Amino acid sequence: MVASLISLNLSSLQTAMAEELLPPIVTERAGSKATEVSSSTPEMTPPWPARPLMEGKWEELTPEQAAGVVQRLRQYWREVRRGLSEDDWPLLRDVTRFRQLPLSCYTTTSVVLVEGEFRKAGQQPGIVTFLLHNQNPGVTVLTDSGRRGVILELNHWNPPQLVTPEQVAIYGKFFIGTVSGPKGDLRVLEDPNMVEWRTDADRQSHRTLEQMIRPVNIRAEGKVWVMETIIQSGTALVRADLVLEHNGWLRIVNEHLLESELPIKRTHYTKYLRYESF
Repeated sequence: MVASLISLNLSSLQTAMAEELLPPIVTERAGSKATEVSSSTPEMTPPWPARPLMEGKWEELTPEQAAGVVQRLRQYWREVRRGLSEDDWPLLRDVTRFRQLPLSCYTTTSVVLVEGEFRKAGQQPGIVTFLLHNQNPGVTVLTDSGRRGVILELNHWNPPQLVTPEQVAIYGKFFIGTVSGPKGDLRVLEDPNMVEWRTDADRQSHRTLEQMIRPVNIRAEGKVWVMETIIQSGTALVRADLVLEHNGWLRIVNEHLLESELPIKRTHYTKYLRYESF
């Protein structure tokens, strides 16, 4: 029974990763020293209704910055959704605040990952996630069906620069965050506090499992980078090495299911919005 659970979960994870194709990236790698990269998300008050798409040093936008983002979203709506009014896209009215994370792995032109908090009376609060960049129309919204191929499209006109362990960590976590498998959305975990348990008793009973969660470990092996990670896949936790090859593929090796069907929050989408629930 245990073997079948491991096989099922890892098959889902492998399939989800294989479906995200990347164009060639040819960059020489040197050295083999392991580097531990730690990045944590600052606490915000009041708390956001869902965790960020990926771990990182997120910054909350000032009112002035937020106004500029809303203006870009309005322009995007006019250009991409011709024939519909702004009233057809309530995100422009009901986003209460924004947070952003520059993706340092993209240096040809800047790419910023932005999330907005959606709150409306009578509805479950959610998160809208999108990229801001300089390629027309300047905005890429991540939706329930539109996340697939986001990296492929982005890398086509703005190849990532994967020179430092920090850039590799950002790229790997972003890549994983855009993947959705049959068992649920994926995310790289780096801090035990980023796992939300149903009860304190559940957390206490899984203390040993939580202690396995730590910052990603990055090492260069010849022309590839290897990321040692703990990945949440739906309500399961998996330990896996992600190999970023010279052609840009992320290949999973040394997979091991730690535990499945955990009483933890998982991520799901409804069109434009991302939610978390038990």
